[in-house]
Amino acid sequence: MTLLSQRWLDVRMHDMYVRRAQRDMYRSRAAYKLLQLDDRFSIFRKNQRVVDLGCYSGGWSQVALKRTRVGESDSVVIGVDKVRMDALQLHTFVQGDITEPSTIDAVKRALGENKKAHVLLSDMAPNVTGRRADDHLEITELNMKTLDVMESILGVKGWLVMKTFFGPETQKLRTFLESRFYKVRASRPHATRPESREVYLIASGYRGRGVSIASEVNERARVRKRRMGARAATEGENTAE
Repeated sequence: MTLLSQRWLDVRMHDMYVRRAQRDMYRSRAAYKLLQLDDRFSIFRKNQRVVDLGCYSGGWSQVALKRTRVGESDSVVIGVDKVRMDALQLHTFVQGDITEPSTIDAVKRALGENKKAHVLLSDMAPNVTGRRADDHLEITELNMKTLDVMESILGVKGWLVMKTFFGPETQKLRTFLESRFYKVRASRPHATRPESREVYLIASGYRGRGVSIASEVNERARVRKRRMGARAATEGENTAE
């Protein structure tokens, strides 16, 4: 085992929330972030339809199942991820990529005919490279994809809870949300690791679909592609030298 791996293991073993997750039978320490957000903002209630994007390994879905009292009410919790996860009782799982229409169609079927979600959750994040600017752009692209899904499945007056990394695009993202929601707030739950740059945007009172953001999503993808191409060219020149 490398020194870096040992250090990571030491931090993990001494992480209070890891120990609590094991004790409380949550699948990840991230569950406590959502619990703390709900304690502060009162997101969940009975008889809600909740969609959890990037749900693997299931920690956030477990919180949604508990807080909406699935099984005791008409609440439904639908998790979506490209990676299959072990089943949760009373949980609906859709395996697929959120950018694929077939995945969104499956989510709509799970919601029920002509029904919308009351709450959309996204704890999705890219594979972190350690290059802050790149990681920020990567998660912003994921955020835009989440917002594209939002405009297809979230009902009027609904909630959005979404993770992002703080950076130059954060204020633009918040400004966009303010054009779609009655209220938008930012929060860092206590369970967030101190060194993390993640922040959660909590938007309530969805006003409904405005101008489609699909073109914005596509433009950001093109910018990212050009950026990666430029970096590859630069690295090639450095190698040649």
